[in-house]
Amino acid sequence: MPLLKNAKDGTWGLTILYTIYLCMERGLDDPLSAINELQYDRMPTSKMYEIGQDSYFITYMLLEALPRTLNPDVVDPQGILMYKEGQFGFYDPTGDRGSKTGQQKLQEDQTVIMEVFVEFMLVIRGAHSIPALADYPATDEFMLAMEEINKTLQVPFYDVIAAQVFLDIHHTLRASIYKSFALMSKQIDHIATSLDQHLEFHKNRKKDTWPASNDRKIADTAKYMRSIISTDPIYVLKVGVAISHRTEIDPARASQNRLLKYSPVISGLILFRLRAAMHDISINVINAWGSIAYPAHLYNALQKEKLLSENHRPSNVTGYFNQIILLEGISVAASQFADPRKRRHNFNIRSRAGPRLIKEDVSLVSAMFKDRYYHHPKSGTVDWTPEHVEDILARSAFDIKGGTIEKIDDPAKLREKRAKAAKKQKSAGKADTARRVQPADLIWALSWALENESREMAFPYLVLHRLSWGLLRKIKEKCDPLLIQFVRAHLPET
Repeated sequence: MPLLKNAKDGTWGLTILYTIYLCMERGLDDPLSAINELQYDRMPTSKMYEIGQDSYFITYMLLEALPRTLNPDVVDPQGILMYKEGQFGFYDPTGDRGSKTGQQKLQEDQTVIMEVFVEFMLVIRGAHSIPALADYPATDEFMLAMEEINKTLQVPFYDVIAAQVFLDIHHTLRASIYKSFALMSKQIDHIATSLDQHLEFHKNRKKDTWPASNDRKIADTAKYMRSIISTDPIYVLKVGVAISHRTEIDPARASQNRLLKYSPVISGLILFRLRAAMHDISINVINAWGSIAYPAHLYNALQKEKLLSENHRPSNVTGYFNQIILLEGISVAASQFADPRKRRHNFNIRSRAGPRLIKEDVSLVSAMFKDRYYHHPKSGTVDWTPEHVEDILARSAFDIKGGTIEKIDDPAKLREKRAKAAKKQKSAGKADTARRVQPADLIWALSWALENESREMAFPYLVLHRLSWGLLRKIKEKCDPLLIQFVRAHLPET
């Protein structure tokens, strides 16, 4: 809301006016008195509470009180914001929210906002003393807005939107809010276990294209993943401050991993980041060892030789051979080196393009977010442009017809659509599609695409790598003697 920044009362004034309008529209005779009861007495009726929620008034009001808490009276000498556990009440999402009064609902909102605010401030202000906080694994728009409050003691309107989304999630999920953390923990443990199994599988296997430093990085990654769940740096900071300053804070009553339990968004972003890391490791492994591509070409050769069913891959011995040597980064022209009579002196068999590797599918919508949430999690918010919107729609399984979004069910059409999007990715130009799409439709397309693409991100490549490697070892054991005899029989006599 930059246009309202210098206006009288800015967005807060606009919110009050909108609240007055809703009060009059819904039949309240004295909206000013109702607003005063809500703002100062904190005793709204159920009807007034709903109006305050719909107009963002309640959320804005709760956030406007936060900068006043950021003063020397409530922080320790290091600037760490600390409160006695339960000072603002205890949040209990297991209760029936529908049966609560407007005042009880407001109290619950204040409790959860204050509890997560303290968690955010511990991350922001504790970064100088605990490295794990400086490198906190994920930041969402709500946390970024809290950083703005910490710096300026002002509440930006985008913070109101982020806080309202946060509250809406709690209002909707209730006790199920904790399931996201449980699911994230289970998935992280599964990913870390898979990395451990990979290291165990390869502990006695060496390869020139896979230095030992890569295995150390994988081990460090698995260790880091588990530390996210096992050690809450926010809780560590609470305990340290309580002990060093002999405060009344009781760490035993403070919930570990509270921020992750309260925020399904941050838990989801962390899981996205770790899945992206796992995906990158997996692609690097299968490319370095060739464990998936080699069996695929062998399978194709068996099909074309009528030993399996037909497909549309290379259909002759030369084609099989060319595909295999391309994996090794050998030029197809170098196929002549198999015949010593055609081999030229000092012939360079390496292809300028390098080995033919399995590449990441950059046409996926999730690929757009890897730089922000995986490679640079502290880089700040995503600046949405019409080009971003066009890109999302071009990559997703949706198309625009008559100003509305329709799902594409035909796999062939979807592949064609994404292929065109990948070719267009580097081209410049303004996008007009975004201006014809409703925001709700865009959000639906984005959420649907990310949900379905999560299967691609979570595909167990390392499991397939181990299975394929075992297959290759069996083939080597059975075919080595025959291959040696064949090669010896065809070597020229010396």
